[in-house]
Amino acid sequence: MIPDRSKDKTCRSNKEQLETSA
Repeated sequence: MIPDRSKDKTCRSNKEQLETSA
C-alpha cells in the first residue's frame, strides 16, 4: 500500500504542476 504521506506528496505535486502549467 502507498503511505498517506506519499499520496499527499503526489497530490501536492500534481496541483503544483497544474498551477505551473496554467
